[in-house]
Amino acid sequence: MKQYFIIGALFILLIVGTSCERNDIFGDGNSYNSIVGWFSADKGVTLSGSSLIRWDDRDGRGTYLYNSSSNYPVFNPINLNNLPTLTFGASTSYLENSVISIKTPMTIMIIMGYASFGPIIANLSQNQTSIAYDGSNLNITPSTIIKSVSVGALTGIYKIFTIQFTDNSRLIVYANKSKIYDEEITEKAEFNGIYIGTDIGLSNIFNGDIVELILFNTSITENVREKIVTDLMEKYGLQ
Repeated sequence: MKQYFIIGALFILLIVGTSCERNDIFGDGNSYNSIVGWFSADKGVTLSGSSLIRWDDRDGRGTYLYNSSSNYPVFNPINLNNLPTLTFGASTSYLENSVISIKTPMTIMIIMGYASFGPIIANLSQNQTSIAYDGSNLNITPSTIIKSVSVGALTGIYKIFTIQFTDNSRLIVYANKSKIYDEEITEKAEFNGIYIGTDIGLSNIFNGDIVELILFNTSITENVREKIVTDLMEKYGLQ
């Protein structure tokens, strides 16, 4: 009986310890649970040759991105700090998910680079919320009004962008650790299904690399954002 009790106690400790570690990796008991999907090019990838045919959430949430038309992004196994990246742009490559749903307040974090132009993320079912890059600006459209945020050229570098639609009606954008935009907005943002690398109708295509994408269904705190960005900058050797 004593042996069974010890084994059982250790098993419970293992489960609780793992859960606590996951839920508190940002020093915040809620932030991990608010992640809708965390996609990383070094985890959860299903390949056919060099083509990415499915991109699963890195922590097993069951969320995934795929392409229904066989126009796949290219998987580059050793690229950024000897870690993989995904290249979009060739043969109308994009990814999608029809059931991912997030809306204001929300946070989108993305590592991207070597980009020239095109839609990064767009609402799959409506021509509304989207984030695109035009060669020097992030053009962020909560619903109908486009907000242009200057980020400079990304032709030879990678950056982490954090886009927050807050519950107090503000749009806040960070490039790596620096806040580059903070403005009150009157519109709410909402994704009912998403495209990555294209927009509705597949009329435009993103040309560039995406390394990681994190979708939160909340506006994360400054402390959480700083911890994630610091960790990712170290992981990928970003300045």
